[in-house]
Amino acid sequence: MAAPLVLYPPDGINDLFPQMVLLEPLRQPPAQPPFIMNANLREALWDLADVAPDLPAEEALRVEIERLSTATLIIDQAFCDIRRRLSDVSKEQNKSVGLYDTCQTLETQWRGHHTTYRNLIWRSREFAGDAQAVVDDFRELVLPALRDQNRTVAEKQEIIRGQFEVLQRISQPSQNLCQEFLDFGRALDTYIAEFSRAVEGLTIGEQSEKVDGLRERLHNARDAMEAVSRELRELGWKFAAEVAVTGIALLLAFVVPTCWATLVCGTVSEVTRPKQQLTCLHPQGFAIKFKDVARSGPRLFGAWRRFNLVATEYEAIKAEYELERACLNQMVKLESAFHDSRPLVQEVTTKLGLFASVWAAITADIRKLKISLECAEDAASPLFILRVQRLERMYGDFSQALRHYQVTVRLQRR
Repeated sequence: MAAPLVLYPPDGINDLFPQMVLLEPLRQPPAQPPFIMNANLREALWDLADVAPDLPAEEALRVEIERLSTATLIIDQAFCDIRRRLSDVSKEQNKSVGLYDTCQTLETQWRGHHTTYRNLIWRSREFAGDAQAVVDDFRELVLPALRDQNRTVAEKQEIIRGQFEVLQRISQPSQNLCQEFLDFGRALDTYIAEFSRAVEGLTIGEQSEKVDGLRERLHNARDAMEAVSRELRELGWKFAAEVAVTGIALLLAFVVPTCWATLVCGTVSEVTRPKQQLTCLHPQGFAIKFKDVARSGPRLFGAWRRFNLVATEYEAIKAEYELERACLNQMVKLESAFHDSRPLVQEVTTKLGLFASVWAAITADIRKLKISLECAEDAASPLFILRVQRLERMYGDFSQALRHYQVTVRLQRR
């Protein structure tokens, strides 16, 4: 094939090179592009010139992989924190069947998602090792061979075809993993939607009003119980004192001999002594004491019955209050866990498809090299060599990023 004719603007500063070895125009392109008679070759060479400079997409990908290494551990810890909070909510009480079942279901699903996340991250670590091996081979074997000026275009095209076969052989497992990441992201979105519906149906405001009403009833019942308790204590002490005094008096009346009357009643005149002895020691002198005891007893037992009633009512209100308050606490904690988990899920779903870009970047670069080689006529074109050199530097950083991911991401399998 004849060498293409390249025409530059008529400024006279450039010479005509049959092989288009033009390093200076690559560094500082002319104001107008050269006109190349061979359209395919012209398009291929200018494509190389366009993509040669900095490869910003691959550079951004390398930086993103390094960030993902740290984000992976942070996300796992967030998974653990939210799982612990859901577990605490479920364990707080299990008397409200509907709410307990909701919390238990959400906790079980979250545990399952966390396990899936750990397994996917572990597999992504293995995938990063495979990707690093491909990147290293591409950088250390393929690119130097493409840069070798002693190799012909046909030889380089054969190298490219071999590299495509390698990619095709290992790309399917990576595509499967990427699809699992995407499916996992959709599963998390579905979980958050269900979580949101559960939180919206909690009626926290109504539950809070119910708890406030029960708290007021509990305070009133406690005040009533304390009032009856004070009355019961007073009647109890009074009844005990009356019983004790009456019993001692009766004992003295029947047991103490007459000779003790003088000691008990004191020394009085002979005329009045028999009358005082009768008043002091005869059982009829204590009839009023028995009447007091008879009146105090029923009042005491009546107060005791009232105390039992108010105490029973207090315990019933207290049990209902504690149950409803526990339900309210569950609702609040569940709502808080939902608000904390939503940004986490968004972060996870944002990062899940990252590794799909790894293979896409490598494949795109190889495809560009393949197209360029199919159109090129000189295997030692400086444009092509420059492109390869830039790829070598970039993929060196890329390999380090993948290695960093493997070393940093170490999650326990479950």
